[in-house]
Formats: sequence, structure tokens, C-alpha cells
Amino acid sequence: MNILYTGIFSKKCFSFRVRRCSAFYSAETKEVIPPIIPDVKFDCLERCLGGSEHKTEKIIIGTYAEETLSFVCNIRCGIPFAYTRWNDGELDTLTGWKSKTRVRMTQLEGWTTDNNTVNSESLNFDLRESLKVRDPNFLYGFNYPSCGEGLVIQQLSGGGSWKWVSQFSRLKIYPPVNQLTYADLLSGRNYHYFGLKELLLRIAKEKNCTVFANKRAKRNKKAPWFDRIIPFDADLTGSWLTKRKKCIRDATTIAKSKSSHIFLIALGPISNILIARMWEANPQNTYVDVGSALNEFHGFGMQARAYMRNPTCQAMGPTCTPMRYKPNLSIGSTDFRKRSVKEIDKLRCCTPIIPNCSLVLERWYPPVKQNGSRRLTCKGILSKAFILDHVEKLCRCGGKGSNEAIIDCVAT
Repeated sequence: MNILYTGIFSKKCFSFRVRRCSAFYSAETKEVIPPIIPDVKFDCLERCLGGSEHKTEKIIIGTYAEETLSFVCNIRCGIPFAYTRWNDGELDTLTGWKSKTRVRMTQLEGWTTDNNTVNSESLNFDLRESLKVRDPNFLYGFNYPSCGEGLVIQQLSGGGSWKWVSQFSRLKIYPPVNQLTYADLLSGRNYHYFGLKELLLRIAKEKNCTVFANKRAKRNKKAPWFDRIIPFDADLTGSWLTKRKKCIRDATTIAKSKSSHIFLIALGPISNILIARMWEANPQNTYVDVGSALNEFHGFGMQARAYMRNPTCQAMGPTCTPMRYKPNLSIGSTDFRKRSVKEIDKLRCCTPIIPNCSLVLERWYPPVKQNGSRRLTCKGILSKAFILDHVEKLCRCGGKGSNEAIIDCVAT
């Protein structure tokens, strides 16, 4: 394990089971890891993570697999934590921009926001306040590229966007690195190929789980957790000013009434606000922003999300190289309202951590059979040499001793 990464995790357990840690396929080592059978004599989290390294301070963002392992082990071992997700919806809400995704979600799920209104000011304030929680068990998921190739072009990121992360990092209240992780731990490749869909289903079916969702989810009475869905208005973002007090009061009240409970919350940007308030009210529960990961079970279908309708490629080329990152908030633009991002902004949010800056692109295959084939590949977009040169240069430049040297390195 790279000694720079002192915070997380070996690859012992990757899929969730109620009583045991089942065997899983490791995409990095290309092997099946045998299950760990728990007994009363060992600490669950330490064994699940593969040792005591998780107890040390986390100083960089781990690989997609490492961060997912931490998430799964916390669930498996009953460790209370919170997980919020900061994507284009939250970015649009804070800036007033309207991306293609925002327009599509308005049509599909019914939530809207208008810029420069009293309602938008209230929503913006509460969303920013939810970024201020400082607790290592309160996680903020941003769109770090799960594949290093995503630092070259977003279509190779595996679902992430360094541009969005860089823009969020311009906020003065951007969280410290020990609270940062990936926004797509429950989607992307994890959803179909690494057991997170199954994880969500198992959690949602448990009696100690409550689901906050769009009231339209109550139309699907076949969902096993139907009786434990707490419905909210579809357009909470558009009516936040009038619904704010009741939503927060109801959410914090139920949080206080539960212990060792899991809340799965699917309310768009409002999820982040409620999770922060609920954590403050009772940090002995687990609060997870599931985004759209329950959509197909709540009657919203699969077509609006690429990771559901096209799981084979999911915005990737033939390679997907695991990458660790560190932020460098002293370089790049600090203007949150500025929409443009430059090469230097990649290092501001997502400086790649590679031993000796020597990168070997790793082929990616789904670790499950699909349509009778064990190996399904995607077409490449850029040459391997171009990707290697670009990512290795970012690594070298990010290791320079001064900001001036970093800026000069990127410019050459």
C-alpha cells in the first residue's frame, strides 16, 4: 500500500451481508477474496478494513475501491456516519446555473429552483450551512474521477467530473480532506458490478431503515419498504422557503426518536440540508444520500441515469486506472461564481498521487457475466500515450515545492 495514503484500507470485504462479510471480486488484484467469518473476539471494523490503518488520519482521498470499502465496512459494522453527495444539482443550486441535467431532472422528478429570489437565497444559505459540519464521520462526496483517465477527459472518468470538484473547492467552506470521498459510491460501476445495488436493497428491507423520498415513490406499493417511506413534496427546492421549517422539524424529530437507525434519503439537494441537521440532532444514526440509486424501485425508471441504462461502459474507455488524490487549495481560481476552469484547477482539486509519477493504465472489465460474456470492453477515445503523458505530468507538477513552480510546470 502506498505509504502516502495513511487513512484507509486493504481489500478484505466489498459486498454487504447482514451476518458476514462475503467473498468479493477485486477489480484491482483480479482475484476473489475469501470471506471473513466474524466471531466475538475481534473488532468488526478493524477486520473488515484489514488492520488498524483506518485509525490514522486520512490525508488524501483513496481509490474508488478503498473509499467504497470504508463505506461498506461502516454499514456492515454498524458504525454511525453520514454521507452527502455534491453533484451538478447542488452546483446549479448554489450558482444559479441551469445545466442539461438540471433541466432533465426538472422534467423527470419535478424539482426546480429559480435564481435571485427569496426562496433561492434561503435554499442557498441552508445548502452552504450543510457544508460546515466538521466531523470525520460526516462524509462529503464530490465528483472525483474514479478513473485516473478522467483527469484527461470527462468521458473517461467513470462518472466523475474534476471540473465540478474544482468549482466546489473554490468555496471557503470546502470540507477538509479527512471528510472527502467520491459522490458516486452508490452509482456508476458500483451499482451494477460491485454489489452496491444489492447493498441498498438489503439495507432498505431492514426494519431499522427509513426512506425519505419524493411522494411519487408511494405510487409503487411493491417496494418492500413501502410502509417505511416518508414522502416529501416533489418540488421542495422550488418551495423551500415555505416548507423549510416543517421539513427540518419533522426530519430532526424522527432522527432524535431513533437509535442505531439507517436513513436513506433521496430528495435532491435537500438531502444534504436534512442530513446535516439530522446528524446534528442525533449522530448515533446513519444518514445516506442515495441520490437516484433507488429510482428504479420507486417508479422513476432507469432511462434518466446512464449508470442504470448502460452499465457496461458507463462513461469509460477500455482502461480505468485507480487513482488517489489530494487537494491543493492554494492554487487555481478562487472565484466560485466563475464558470470556466483551467488546467491548473485540476491540481487544485485533484492532484493525482502516483508512486514515482509512473503510471500504468489498467484494463477494466465488468467482474460479472453479462449476456454470456465474461469480458466486455468499451471503445477508446484517446490514445494510451496521450493519457499517460497528461496524468504523469499532473503528478510531477503537483509535487513541486512552490505554487510558482507548479504554475510554471503546468504551463510548459
